[in-house]
Amino acid sequence: SDDAAVNVQPRTDVALTSKTVAPASPSIGGNVQFSVTARNFGPDAIGAGQFTIRDTLNVGTPSLTVPAYEIISATPSNPGVMSCTVTGGDIACTNTVSVPRYDTHTINIVARIKKPEGTLGAAEQVQYTGVPNTARVDLDPSLCEFREETNTSPSPLSTACNDTASRSN
Repeated sequence: SDDAAVNVQPRTDVALTSKTVAPASPSIGGNVQFSVTARNFGPDAIGAGQFTIRDTLNVGTPSLTVPAYEIISATPSNPGVMSCTVTGGDIACTNTVSVPRYDTHTINIVARIKKPEGTLGAAEQVQYTGVPNTARVDLDPSLCEFREETNTSPSPLSTACNDTASRSN
């Protein structure tokens, strides 16, 4: 008879579940809060330091068509389980303890909208609309991301570690 050792790699399925902004129509010079939430759908827990919620805000020079921000703070909703760093416009909040299956983590980013050079619209007029900004959740590259379930439908499930379906979260 032959014997073989099989190393079963833990599987995880993470997804960004929401990103909100308040107020919905902020004023130039005013503060805006982005709340970003991510979840471990499992089936396995994620070890400390292996789950990072990321967002990037433009901190350069604003124009009349592209906003820029001064980042005031980036804090996890539960500071005991995540730690945040800000480097330029890049925000990264990483877990400091294990993230069990179905745990959800939220980070809150407060930023001031910089005033652009040039002539602004009338008072109370919306200056920027439809500004794209995409946050994401990253796993340590040593982990196997395998889409087990989804909070949106329809959505393909994984057939292998780190396949296209797992990266579509």
